[in-house]
Amino acid sequence: MDLSLNDWAALSTIAASIVAAGALVYAAVQVHLNTRVSRAQFWLELRKMFADHKEVHLILRNGKWPNDDDAVITGEEWAKLEAYMGLLEHCEMMLRQKLIDWTTFNLIYGYRLDRILENELIVREKLFERRYGWKEFIKLVGRMGNKAPTAKYLCGCWDREEQEWKLWWGTVNKASAVGRFASGAWDKLEAAYFVSFNGLKDKPGAITYAWLRKDGKTMHSWPEKAPKVESAGENRANV
Repeated sequence: MDLSLNDWAALSTIAASIVAAGALVYAAVQVHLNTRVSRAQFWLELRKMFADHKEVHLILRNGKWPNDDDAVITGEEWAKLEAYMGLLEHCEMMLRQKLIDWTTFNLIYGYRLDRILENELIVREKLFERRYGWKEFIKLVGRMGNKAPTAKYLCGCWDREEQEWKLWWGTVNKASAVGRFASGAWDKLEAAYFVSFNGLKDKPGAITYAWLRKDGKTMHSWPEKAPKVESAGENRANV
């Protein structure tokens, strides 16, 4: 069958298109493979970063971090904990930028959040009294969804060095009620705290732990020794 010049030109165009399409598919496969390799390397690097905080992680995992007002915790110990929580905050930023994915992170490292959140002293000192400094960590807790710890806290904190005080009732990452008080309004905070406490303490599940703090001192707490905070999350491998 004789082909005209137009036929040969059409065949050449089709062949070129097939070659170009094949090149695009090959490039896409290579990019995909390179992306997978890069992500795998990234996860390995992240694992190394967590390994640098092994000491504080093991203390938390084994339930050895102090959990009451009588505990003596040095500034160095708090600094190690803050560095560890800071790494988790960086993970929240990377999740938001889609550099890592939540499914993988939660499977490998999610249980570490549980170990921190089940310590009432850490929750009080970092996530309530100083929650303004841990916004990214609290956002990370929020990603846990229906697997997030459901313990509810009633927290009233007053410190004359600050400009505003809050009375908080709710979980770590979500308030059911918040009261705001002007600087120096200790009497108002104290009265509002006890109104809330008396209304909640006899309701099943309404509060797991409550405390009223003034200038870094606990003026009231309930119960005297809080029960362990239960998480609805599944058990995870301790890595």
